[in-house]
Amino acid sequence: IQLTHWVPYFHSSLEGEPREILRMTRQCYWALGSIVLCVMEFDRVHGKSTVHEAEELRRGYKGIEHAECSQAADAAKIRREIGNQIGAVDHAIDVLLTAGMSTPTFRDIACAGVNIKSAAFSEITGTVLLLGPFGTMAAITATIL
Repeated sequence: IQLTHWVPYFHSSLEGEPREILRMTRQCYWALGSIVLCVMEFDRVHGKSTVHEAEELRRGYKGIEHAECSQAADAAKIRREIGNQIGAVDHAIDVLLTAGMSTPTFRDIACAGVNIKSAAFSEITGTVLLLGPFGTMAAITATIL
């Protein structure tokens, strides 16, 4: 409560505006800041769990040739579908586990020797939420003046 009801003791471009507008502006900034921090924390936790899941998937994985199926019929169908492309499938799975997704472009980039570790894991929510609402509030404040 103290943070949203402070009395400004410095010169502000909003001086002379009704106190209600000043109070609402401060409350909006605090609310948006709180939302941004919560979403950033969600992003951080989600990122950690995504990395943990990738580590779990990679643990014990030795390639398609060593893969096992619970049903022999499934194994036969999968191996028939893969055919002689075992190397390409292993590469696609390696890219998936390293980058977080596997697309032809990611596979080409990985073949070129570029580090694609966690390339698909983005944590930009904080930036988007920070720039969007605060930019909007700045524009609204500028039009009021």
